[in-house]
Amino acid sequence: MTEASDGTTTEYDAATALTPRGNGSFAAELDPGWFVMGPNGGYVAALLMRAAQSVDATAGRPARSMNIQYQRAGAAGPVLLDVAVTRSGRSLVFTTVRMHQGDQLLAQAMVALGHGRSQVSFQDLRPPQFPGPDELPGVAAPEELLPAIAHRFDYRPTEQVELFGSDRSEGWCWLRLKERRVIDDAVLSLMVDALFPAMFFRKVDPHFYATVDLTVHLRNPVPPAYDDWCLAHVATRTAAEGFVEEDCDIYDASGSLLAQGRQLALMVPLAQAERA
Repeated sequence: MTEASDGTTTEYDAATALTPRGNGSFAAELDPGWFVMGPNGGYVAALLMRAAQSVDATAGRPARSMNIQYQRAGAAGPVLLDVAVTRSGRSLVFTTVRMHQGDQLLAQAMVALGHGRSQVSFQDLRPPQFPGPDELPGVAAPEELLPAIAHRFDYRPTEQVELFGSDRSEGWCWLRLKERRVIDDAVLSLMVDALFPAMFFRKVDPHFYATVDLTVHLRNPVPPAYDDWCLAHVATRTAAEGFVEEDCDIYDASGSLLAQGRQLALMVPLAQAERA
């Protein structure tokens, strides 16, 4: 378990701790401190990633891709994660991870892990130049209105935009865990779903966005021992028949692309979500 720089265990590591049960099975606890109305999709993704990387066949292999389908929201309390290696090849290992709570399947993921075999490297996708996070104010929203997971992060939006007041649905924001902690594949899987939905910027009635599926691609390696600010871009380009997609790119402070996420979410009018 990774610790904070002062030697204490971070809230993140406690909330994503896994207890091995043998044969690729792990026990964990869903911590409400990482919920929105239910478990945040990125929080579930972090647990699934940690489980995938905890089996012997994947040891030392960085994750490359994870695709998750979210079947049920789940509740605070114990869950089981079962990992199966479906193929182990020269370059890649493929696993499936299923999260159960009682007799209900909450989420299932397919994860590819492995080492590359080519030296070709370039990055055409670069973020614009923004003021650094220390030059920007935090989120302009009352603390009591923020979901539980938002209290686990520091956010520095690159511009202060009125929520539900724009003709576009995208934004840029610096973020990092409040308890400084080395960023790894699981933390990046959390980060791609840790910001306000891009639709919050658009001039539409407030909705709750329930993740249906999420794909995470892990790109450039994280600098050694990096626990500092990341820059995120979120954007939604299409809303149709009650579903929206959201893309999220995560960069380190130097502009190196660390992770990309794309999710499909079900739009639920806020009044209906509060009654559920």
